[in-house]
Amino acid sequence: MAVRDDIREQWEKQKGSSLKHRLGYFMHYYLIWVLVIAGLAIFAAVLIHSQLTKKPLAYQAEMINTGAGDQEAIDGLIQELAKTADIDISAKTIEINAHRMLTPGGLYTQQDIGSNTAISAEMMKGSLDAMVCDEWNFRYYVNLASFCDLRKVLGQDQLEKYKDQLYYVDITEVKKLQKKTQESSDGSNALEEDPNKARKEESLDSFEMPDPNKMDDPVPVGIVLTDSPYFKKNGIYKDTVPVFGIVNNSRHIMTSKKLLDLLMD
Repeated sequence: MAVRDDIREQWEKQKGSSLKHRLGYFMHYYLIWVLVIAGLAIFAAVLIHSQLTKKPLAYQAEMINTGAGDQEAIDGLIQELAKTADIDISAKTIEINAHRMLTPGGLYTQQDIGSNTAISAEMMKGSLDAMVCDEWNFRYYVNLASFCDLRKVLGQDQLEKYKDQLYYVDITEVKKLQKKTQESSDGSNALEEDPNKARKEESLDSFEMPDPNKMDDPVPVGIVLTDSPYFKKNGIYKDTVPVFGIVNNSRHIMTSKKLLDLLMD
């Protein structure tokens, strides 16, 4: 017997029953399905509404392992960046995500894998413009060729302004690490190390600025932000060294340069 015929037969049986009996029958046999269908309809409506009303993305940045959850401070930074970069946030969106966590030393947890996957997806689709990371994770993304050579994107004035904060890497060593990673049988990154050791090396007390004079092919790919007034004021990166970099396929380099100045002025 078809489902439709069965339903009709069941309702025929209810003729003459009291309202209370009919409601009880409905609650027992059909309520769960009505709720499921209603839930799906509401979800679909919300999804369609969010897509129709979603504002275009004007700029996106990630701050990894900030050690702080002050969303009010991040919202204030977004407001300042919108003003400085002349972005109308009533029509466009600026996203600065300051809540992702990545274990220094490697991808050791499900949260690490989820965060790394999300960041990689943002980079691949070209939506991510800049990142601030604790120093170990900054080097991790350097090994993935994620950041620009700052000599090609910053003006001479900014390069001079931040010359003492420039974070250099030896491209010769980076290429060696990339080769080791590619040849790794388990797909691990050659930079991986014990998390406790990694945290100690990037702590404010132990960090040593990379010396370009000791490198074969030094390239400035980041700005060390330990002296950032914004971070100090808001208790961000209190115990570790943060490094700022511009993503190599960024579409909004000028806005990244303005964000850098906001963080350092």
